[in-house]
Amino acid sequence: MLDQHNQLLFQGRDYSRRSYFEAVEKQTLLPLPGQHYQLRSFSFGKVHPNGPANHEHLGSATCCSRRTNTIIPYPTT
Repeated sequence: MLDQHNQLLFQGRDYSRRSYFEAVEKQTLLPLPGQHYQLRSFSFGKVHPNGPANHEHLGSATCCSRRTNTIIPYPTT
């Protein structure tokens, strides 16, 4: 059923999804990376004055990026 859908011509065009993919998009695809993608999450907040942070970040808005037990803080603008 999906193959039939991909073979249908676009309205007002002389090509289908499949033929457009084969002619244009397929040659631009890159191989998959050798390592797995690591999920990343972001959180926003302010650094508490009593928190374990460098003094230049105290009280400022910051964004943290977490990826596999690594926390990377950086200031937001």
